[in-house]
Amino acid sequence: MIRIINAIAVTVISFGIYAGVQLYQYETTPVPQNNIPPINKKIEPPKEVPKSFDWKKLSKLEMIDSSDVVVEEHINQILNRNKYKCMGMTRDVYVTSISSAVLNHTKGNIKLALWVTAMAQVESSYRLTADPKVSSARGFLQVIPRYHKKELAKAGITSEDLYTDPSKSIKAGIIVFQKYLAIEHGNYQKATRRYRGLSVPEKEQQRYYTAIKNIYNKLLDDLHEYA
Repeated sequence: MIRIINAIAVTVISFGIYAGVQLYQYETTPVPQNNIPPINKKIEPPKEVPKSFDWKKLSKLEMIDSSDVVVEEHINQILNRNKYKCMGMTRDVYVTSISSAVLNHTKGNIKLALWVTAMAQVESSYRLTADPKVSSARGFLQVIPRYHKKELAKAGITSEDLYTDPSKSIKAGIIVFQKYLAIEHGNYQKATRRYRGLSVPEKEQQRYYTAIKNIYNKLLDDLHEYA
């Protein structure tokens, strides 16, 4: 009987020691850290990327706004110098209609707007009913309708509009000049000489271009003072 009790005791003690060892190993065995979610880890909010300001775009907008004043003052100076009548309109209405048409139909292209303004001075000195240099040329930019029937018709411009409607007269000249710019791949000198006429002597083409460029440079200088 004593032997049985001793055997049972030894068995229980052995099992207890074994269980204790196993429990100790379980508690001390490290668990792989990649399976444990981070505890109390501070979540950083995404950093805001500072928005860059397009100063170049702002400058252009300011120049577009200022170009209205520059163009109007320039036209007024020419009209005052030559004492031209304004088609029965008040001076302000006449000048504003020209300036607005230039800026509207060039759609924010400052160079084109000032270049067309200079062209209009050379062609007609801003006289809507200027005597044509050739028999059928009409309007501020002395457009010859029969050469541009398709383009003018598409824009809803008639031959009469060229010398009665300031806005359409300017628009017609811009349409023609832009067509030449496209032909000459954006080259203003070649497009301007083409506008003057490829049949005229080369010296006259160059003289015409130089006259426009000089006026354009003056307008650009004035614009930089305002903008």
